[in-house]
Amino acid sequence: MPDSIVFTIFIILSLLSLLAGSAGAYLAYKNSHRMENELKMVFWGIVAVGGFVFGALCWAWFLIPIIINHL
Repeated sequence: MPDSIVFTIFIILSLLSLLAGSAGAYLAYKNSHRMENELKMVFWGIVAVGGFVFGALCWAWFLIPIIINHL
C-alpha cells in the first residue's frame, strides 16, 4: 500500500518536472536569438536543467526501485 502511494506521488512529480524541463528548454531556445534576452535565456536554461535533473532523480531513487521490487 505505501509503495503505491509513493509511486503515484513521484510519477506525478517526475512528469511535472520533465514537463517543466521541456518547457524551460523551449523557452530558453526561443529567447536565445536576441541579445537583450540573455537573462531570460539563462533563467529558462536553469529551469530546464533543474526540471530534467529532478525528473531523472525521481526515477533513479524512487520509481525504478519500486518497479523492480514488484517484479
